[in-house]
Amino acid sequence: MAFEYYPGNSLMHRLDPRIKLLWLAANIVLGAFLFDPLLLAIVYANVVLLMVVSRIPWSKMSKMYKGLIPISVFYFLANLWFYVGPTKYFSLLPQNMLNGYTVSLEGIVFSLGVVARFILMLTAYRILTLTTTVSDYVLALVKLKLPKELGVALSIGFSYVPVLVTQVSNIMDAQKARGWVFEYRNPFRRVRAMLPTLFPIIMTSIRRGYQVAAAIESKGFGNIANRTYMHELRLKRLDVYAAIICVASMILGYYIQAITPKPGIVYTLNLLYHLLNVKR
Repeated sequence: MAFEYYPGNSLMHRLDPRIKLLWLAANIVLGAFLFDPLLLAIVYANVVLLMVVSRIPWSKMSKMYKGLIPISVFYFLANLWFYVGPTKYFSLLPQNMLNGYTVSLEGIVFSLGVVARFILMLTAYRILTLTTTVSDYVLALVKLKLPKELGVALSIGFSYVPVLVTQVSNIMDAQKARGWVFEYRNPFRRVRAMLPTLFPIIMTSIRRGYQVAAAIESKGFGNIANRTYMHELRLKRLDVYAAIICVASMILGYYIQAITPKPGIVYTLNLLYHLLNVKR
């Protein structure tokens, strides 16, 4: 589930959701600024350390990583020809096609950096959703001047996802009991077999939408100027320290990006050259 919450009382769980969003933004900014795989590995190590401190089980992350394996391989191969450095190994195509798809040491390091940025951002987002409830997530967006109507809509939409999954499973079980077959090796036949489930899914969703609208109206939801909340968000000392660290890390990442030659792989290359010379 995209918004699966894993309960706990760790450091990450206790942070204000607005600070968690700032932490996610800091990781996205660092992933955008830094290209060097070695520097990205340091940032990723901090994210993993926070995951361990939050006591998030590996089973909650393994499914995401398994799904990222084919995407990461394709991403690596697609970016391999974008940067061709002086340390060339071989070419797979003629020179007039995609620069010959020349494989170089610098290109490999550059592609590794692109894949590392992708995995870093998704891992940070996954940790955020595992340590933040949907209500706190939406409340943080509302406190950040998001329209209250949109916040309620987001909250209802996120909370309806597991209900929709359950309804789809029940409808499919009912149709299987009537002899309908869903499992086909041919993907087109599998999609065609799913078509009879669309009408009952749409009807149950519309019916539930009317029920939610009636419930909201009965609770007096409207254009209220001074709206109150069951749980008020207040910044604590821990939140202030975390915010300072996030802002400082973004400034440091921008400074490193400014002084590092593009595409920002000099640190890893120097390390590789040093290791090769030591072996010799």
